Amino acid sequence: MRILGLVTGALLAGSALAVPPVSSNARRQDLGFTEVTTPSLGAQIVVTKDNTLNGTGSFLEDQIIDPLLEEDSVVSLPLNFVNNMRTGNPVYAYISGIDKDGRVVFVRADGTFLIGMAINPPGGEPFQVTVPAALISGRVYFSDNERLQFFVVATPSGDGVVQPSVAARDDPNVSRHWGFMEFTFNQDGSLFANLSFVDFVGLILSISLQDRQTNQTLITRGLGPNAVRDMCNGLTQQAAKDRQPWNKLCISRNGNLIRVLSPGIYQSMNPDAFAGYYDGYVDRVWRRYTPANPLRVDTQRADVGVVKCASRGDVLVCERADAPFAKPSSKDVWGCATGPFANDDGASGPHKAIVPRICAAFARATLLIPGGGVQPGPKPADYYRDSPANHYSRLVHALEVDQKGYAFPYDDVNPYGVPDASGAIVSPGASHLTVYVGGSG
Repeated sequence: MRILGLVTGALLAGSALAVPPVSSNARRQDLGFTEVTTPSLGAQIVVTKDNTLNGTGSFLEDQIIDPLLEEDSVVSLPLNFVNNMRTGNPVYAYISGIDKDGRVVFVRADGTFLIGMAINPPGGEPFQVTVPAALISGRVYFSDNERLQFFVVATPSGDGVVQPSVAARDDPNVSRHWGFMEFTFNQDGSLFANLSFVDFVGLILSISLQDRQTNQTLITRGLGPNAVRDMCNGLTQQAAKDRQPWNKLCISRNGNLIRVLSPGIYQSMNPDAFAGYYDGYVDRVWRRYTPANPLRVDTQRADVGVVKCASRGDVLVCERADAPFAKPSSKDVWGCATGPFANDDGASGPHKAIVPRICAAFARATLLIPGGGVQPGPKPADYYRDSPANHYSRLVHALEVDQKGYAFPYDDVNPYGVPDASGAIVSPGASHLTVYVGGSG
C-alpha cells in the first residue's frame, strides 16, 4: 500500500465562517459524544469494498494524462467551488473518479488527469477547475484546514484507491473535518450529481448546476450550516428519552464536533450498540399482521401491484416474494441490506420491490400507526412519530433546508404524489456545476 497525497488538494482560500461547535466546552458539559484522536503513524488501514475505488490501470509509474489530446474526448465540465465557511480556515478539494478506460484518476487544476498522486493546484475563491472528460463514480472531497490522505492498493482488476473513511478507526482521515459529494459525468455530456447523508453528516455542502439548454438552475441546498450542532442537540435529547446511544453518533475532536455518524455506521464499529432496539416493535408488527389481517405492500410496479404479507410463526410471508422474511434486527433496519433485507442480484423483480418498502416502513416507524396497513401509505408528516425509529434520519430531514438528501438507503420509497426526496440533480447537458462548502447561504 502506498500513500497517495501526503501533500494534496486544491486550496480554497475563503473568508466566510464555518459550522460552529455545539459548545466550545463540550467536554466539560460531558454530553457523551464520541471523541476521536489522530491515529498513530503505524496504524493499519482497513481496506474493504465500501472504501475502495477500483480501476483497471496501474500506479506503477505516475502519469499525467491530457484527455483533450484524445480524439474521443468531446465533453468537459467546469466546476466552481465556493467557500462559505466561517472559520477562515483553508479548505482543500479533491476530485476523483474513473475515466473511460477504467483508470482511477484525480483532476488537476489545469484540466488534466493525474494518475498516481493527488492534486495540489493553486487556490482562490471561488476556485474554478474543469473536469476534462467523462468520469464515472466521481467524488469531490472537501476538507477543512487539513489535507486528506488517499492510499493505493492492488486489486484483482488493477490498482485502486482507498478513499477516506469515517468507519475505520485507524484511517488518518477519521479525525479530520471533511465531506464529499458524488457525480457521474457521461460521454454524452449528461450529468448526475448528488448529496447523500446515508452514512454521515460532516462538512456541510450544497450543489447547483446550470442546464445548458434551458438555462435553468437546479439546486440541492442540503443541510443548514449549523446542522451538526443541531443534530447533536436532538440526538442528546433522544438518548435521554430512550436510553439508547444516539449521542454517541456525534463525533468530536478536542471537544469540537466534526460529524454525525448514521446508526448503521456507528453499530458497525460498536456491534453491541442498539442491541434489541427494534425487537419489541418487530414482535408487535408480527402480531398485528396475520393471515386474517395482512399487511398490504404496494410494489408500485404495474406488473406486480399490491401484495399481501402475513406473519407465520417467526417469518413474514409475502405474495410473490422469493422467500419468507425473518425478523429483522436493528442492524438490518439501519442498512436495509442484511438479514431479511439482503437483496442479491438473483432476486426476482417482485422481491426487489418488496424489500425496500418493508425496510423503509421499519426505519420510519409507520407500520403500527393509522394507515400503516398499506406500505408505502402514510405521508412524510407521519414518519418517525412512533417509536422505535431511525432518529438520525428524522433529524436529517428536519434540518434539511429544502427537504432533499437521502438519510437511509431506501429514502426514495414514498407514496404516490410525494416529491422526490433525493439530493440528486440531473441534466442532459450542464454548463457548469457549483459546490458550496459550508452551505449555500
